[in-house]
Amino acid sequence: MRAESMAATTAPGTASVQSPVLRLLGWCVAVVLIAAALLPVVPRLGGPSAALTLEVAGELQRIPAGAVQQVVAPRLNVDFYELDLAAVKRAVEALPWVAHARVERAWPATVRVYVQEHRAVARWGERALLSDQDVVFTPPELPADLAGAPRLAGPDGQQAAVRGAFAALGEQLADTPFTPVALEQNARGEWTARTGQGIELRLGRGAPLDAVSRLAGPVRTALEGRLQEVTYVDLHYINGFAVGWREPVVDDAGRNGAAATGRDD
Repeated sequence: MRAESMAATTAPGTASVQSPVLRLLGWCVAVVLIAAALLPVVPRLGGPSAALTLEVAGELQRIPAGAVQQVVAPRLNVDFYELDLAAVKRAVEALPWVAHARVERAWPATVRVYVQEHRAVARWGERALLSDQDVVFTPPELPADLAGAPRLAGPDGQQAAVRGAFAALGEQLADTPFTPVALEQNARGEWTARTGQGIELRLGRGAPLDAVSRLAGPVRTALEGRLQEVTYVDLHYINGFAVGWREPVVDDAGRNGAAATGRDD
């Protein structure tokens, strides 16, 4: 009976201690919510807002910071909290060399744009470039350091397959005269490679690597010492191959040369 009496007398005391604490916590939560709601309005209560400042960051090698500033500046004539971050992001990512952009506000009046550039690993088609993420993009002009980049081409969506096939062929044929510097897959799925000597390798519709054993074996043996006369090697055939030869040309002095017109043997 004594224990029950003590429990009965302490319970009200406990409630009287907790009740002010809960009320205090409730007031704190209310103050925080009100402050968060008023924060966007506070900068405007003191008059006109400060002009927004743009900061551009990232490893910029191909894109001048001024190009980013040029497309963003027209969108900065608004209040800090009214700036459309998504529109700024779209404008920056529309620049030719931009792979990704991230846009952030930095209170009280700064806009930060983080830029990630495309890293070109090959030329694609006539004017475009291919990035290391297999994205095709077209810069205003071809940088001089990419003039000798591998020449790749193929149907839309085949960028990764073409780049992978080119890398595999280059590795497998590295010790042969048939190391490719260009590779193309046409709309019919046919593959054509080109060597540094200008020899066209017609690989057919199968996997390009299927041609490696013939190029490194019987083709190399048959053309030993005559590669400068070859315009193309056609590997469409199951049990053999065809060769296009340069037609000999005789100049005015009676010396033999070679023309680009080919003939099959």
